[in-house]
Amino acid sequence: MISGLGTDIIEIERIERVVAKKNFRDNVFTQTEQTYCNARGKNSAASYAARFAAKEAFFKALGTGIILPLTDVEVINDERGAPKIHLSGKVAALAGTKKISLSLSHSKDFATAVCIIE
Repeated sequence: MISGLGTDIIEIERIERVVAKKNFRDNVFTQTEQTYCNARGKNSAASYAARFAAKEAFFKALGTGIILPLTDVEVINDERGAPKIHLSGKVAALAGTKKISLSLSHSKDFATAVCIIE
C-alpha cells in the first residue's frame, strides 16, 4: 500500500549556480553523487538538479519536511541505470525499512522527480 507520494520540479539553471559552491555541494550531495554528476559533462547541472529534486520529493513523500543532513538521502543507480534512493543516518532511522520507488527526468530547463513510499 502506498503510504506517501512526493514530487518536485526545479529549474536546472538555479541548481547550476549553487553547485558551483563546494560548500553547497558537500552539504547536499554525497561524494558518490558528486562523482556521478561531474562525470556527466555538459549534463552535470541537470544530473545535480534531478538528484536535488529527488531528495525534495522523498521528504514530501515521507511527510516530515526536510531533515538534515541531506547527504543521508543518496540517489544511486542500480545495475540497469535506474535511480534508487539509499538512506543512512537519521533519515534511515526515521524512515525505517520501506519500499521506495523513484523516477527522474529533465528537459533543457527543468528537472523533476517523483517518489513513492510503500
